[in-house]
Amino acid sequence: MTSRSPSPLRRGLGRYGFEVDWVRTGAEALAADPGGLVLLDLGLPDTDGLDVCRELRARGDVPIIVISARADETDRVVGLELGADDYVSKPFGVREVVARIRAVLRRVKAAPAQSSISEYAGGRLVIDRRSRRVRLDGAEISLSPKEYDLLVFLAEEPGAALTREQIMEAVWDTNWFGPTKTLDVHIGALRRKLGDAVTVETVRGSGLPDGHLLMNRRLVVSYVVLVAVAIAAFTVPVAFVLTGQLRDDVETSVHREASAAALLVAAPSRQALVQLVAAYQQESPGRLDVLLANGTAATPLPLPVAPDDAAFRAALNGREHVEWGAAPALGAEGLVLAVPARDSTGTVVGAVRVSYPSGPLDERQVQIWGFRAALAVAVLIVAAMLGALLARRLTRPFRELNRMARRLRDGDLGARAEETGPTETRTLARTLNNAAETIDTLVRSQRSFIADASHQLRTPLTALRLSLDNIADGASDPLVREDVDLATAEVVRMSRLVNGLLTLARAEAAVGTPERMRVSDIVSDRFEVWRAAAAERGVELRAEPTDDEVLVSPGNLEQVLDNVLSNALEVSPDGGTIGVRSSHQGDQVVLEISDQGPGLPQADRQRAFDRFWRGPGTTGPSGSGLGLAIVKQLVTDDGGTVSLTDAAGGGLCVRISLRAWRTSGG
Repeated sequence: MTSRSPSPLRRGLGRYGFEVDWVRTGAEALAADPGGLVLLDLGLPDTDGLDVCRELRARGDVPIIVISARADETDRVVGLELGADDYVSKPFGVREVVARIRAVLRRVKAAPAQSSISEYAGGRLVIDRRSRRVRLDGAEISLSPKEYDLLVFLAEEPGAALTREQIMEAVWDTNWFGPTKTLDVHIGALRRKLGDAVTVETVRGSGLPDGHLLMNRRLVVSYVVLVAVAIAAFTVPVAFVLTGQLRDDVETSVHREASAAALLVAAPSRQALVQLVAAYQQESPGRLDVLLANGTAATPLPLPVAPDDAAFRAALNGREHVEWGAAPALGAEGLVLAVPARDSTGTVVGAVRVSYPSGPLDERQVQIWGFRAALAVAVLIVAAMLGALLARRLTRPFRELNRMARRLRDGDLGARAEETGPTETRTLARTLNNAAETIDTLVRSQRSFIADASHQLRTPLTALRLSLDNIADGASDPLVREDVDLATAEVVRMSRLVNGLLTLARAEAAVGTPERMRVSDIVSDRFEVWRAAAAERGVELRAEPTDDEVLVSPGNLEQVLDNVLSNALEVSPDGGTIGVRSSHQGDQVVLEISDQGPGLPQADRQRAFDRFWRGPGTTGPSGSGLGLAIVKQLVTDDGGTVSLTDAAGGGLCVRISLRAWRTSGG
């Protein structure tokens, strides 16, 4: 059992026959044998119980029941998601805890064991989730906690395209308000460490298109499709009508020539017939043939090709024949038309057959269809261009809403959308503006409450401190004085906590305008303030000369340096040195504050910026755990970043990156 004050609960569990081993800190819990079940209090003195829960679950399948005063739904969900089997909120009775222990143990005994080792890339990459270890080609590789969590999350769905928001929400936190650029840093680290064993590909623009771009495309496509349907509905029938008219015109022309030739067949002289046949074959691609009723040629014309075909037989029987298909006289496809030739009494004396090739007609049809196709393509191109312009105009209000949403995501609660466009978009913009106003009001109310509560708590804390001082002055019993001293120390710590909350609330609420500041002037000014406190312990404050200038809000950098120097003095040994140096790196000025203290483990450096986190051995008993949280808030407000690294020669280095001042000529 891991808890800060377990005596009543320990005795109660003992009455029910449980053997209880108690440890006080998270470190002791992780070093001890977990036994058959772990009761875990989240309020541990050295670490957050949720981190202990996560680590225990990574090591094995021991049942974990969280007991905590954090009763909010979010706290319960986070505890269960991190691996707890049950969650009990204070206050609670012993019988309830015993019942939950027995229920969890029943489930654990009935659950089958599952392997925690997974292999990827043909066995080259091995992930052991129980021990949180990763091996590549048999050798263990070192990953930070977030790198490991990111790798495990990506490995759960190999080949899947995941959005930046999905990854940030799963690996970091749904309440993460920092820059998402940290994801790119961790992805780059994984690529370097995994080499060619695993490919982590960044797909730009395919999986994460902006909504207004998708809407633009859909509007343009819809517009083009509608125009294409309209063109097809109008052009295709017209083209078919024109094709039919061409056939009818050819048939009419051929029939006219054949009828004229039939009249000449019955004439006494055939000279005119010969001239007509010769002229037709010279002026047209067709062929005109004449066959007498007795099946002989109409001299001096030659005997036609295929005199016994269906066309001549029908015409000699007194019927006209019209057919599109094979033309024997031409040896190609075309029109075959035959008409009977009659004398003055109506007797059939012969037949005239005209064969006209379909080639010229097909060429004309191709010209008709090709012209209309080219015209349709041109119209579609123009329609697409007009559609793109129209789509951009229609989606302009949505782009404004998208920009507003991005500003809200980045923490600008004052972002509002312009209420323009159609009625629907105006209504949507008005709704979003109202929602943003509500969120802004709630956040401001929360910050005001923290500030007001912190301010109002100062009076009772002062009264309590004075009362304790009076008691201490009149107490002669050493034990009473010891208790009073402990209570006084807690009052001092609470006073600093209240001051820190007030400072943090003001930092979150303030929106300053960055101004040009000289780093050396601010450092020199803060050194003058802290020099007396440093001299009491023989600590030297040393700053390297610099001409760097930064863009920061008035007062922010001073407060940042005060918090960092306070922490550095707290952990620096007597006679040590605290150094401050700055360097210009691209468009950033990097300020480094180094001490010669014990430093901070890599696993604790990210948590050091959490509110109320107090590192073991690095924060005094009266520390509030808000100093670095305030530093991060102020630096982030000015568009900078802050991190913790190892100092040269030992100790800790606070690395602050701020926007550099650029002159107009720079």
